[in-house]
Amino acid sequence: STVLELPEVCKTSEGIKAQQPADVQSRVNFVELDATSPDWPVNDGDYDLVLMSYISGSVPEPIIAALYANAFKALRPGGRLLVHDFMVNDSLDGPALGALWGLQHVTVNADGLGLCPKEIIDRFGKAGFDVSKCETMEMIHGMTKLIVAHKN
Repeated sequence: STVLELPEVCKTSEGIKAQQPADVQSRVNFVELDATSPDWPVNDGDYDLVLMSYISGSVPEPIIAALYANAFKALRPGGRLLVHDFMVNDSLDGPALGALWGLQHVTVNADGLGLCPKEIIDRFGKAGFDVSKCETMEMIHGMTKLIVAHKN
């Protein structure tokens, strides 16, 4: 597994990894990355899964397209992109906790996107994912959702 993360997270994670059995250490690799950078330090088509948790709601809206395009390039055919974040329903009428977290993000990310499944799935399609196969599920009741995209 390759984990692309902020430098501070990689440093902490390497310390945790060093305390694990050798077979775990050999299977996990950390690579420093600012997810908003235009290019990721990975080879195209090398990965089965990309997970973005609490990223889409934390970056300016124009960056989201590049994030999903980078994930698409990194994935093998049949690979999946998982996006987990605070979201409201497509009807935009709740849930209240998801909306409150989204509002909180505005205080630090005024150029962000208010997240709902439809907005994420629309951007998946523009990045090349098959929107007919997208799956949406609730993760933390009333607060977060997980959306899964498939690369053909």
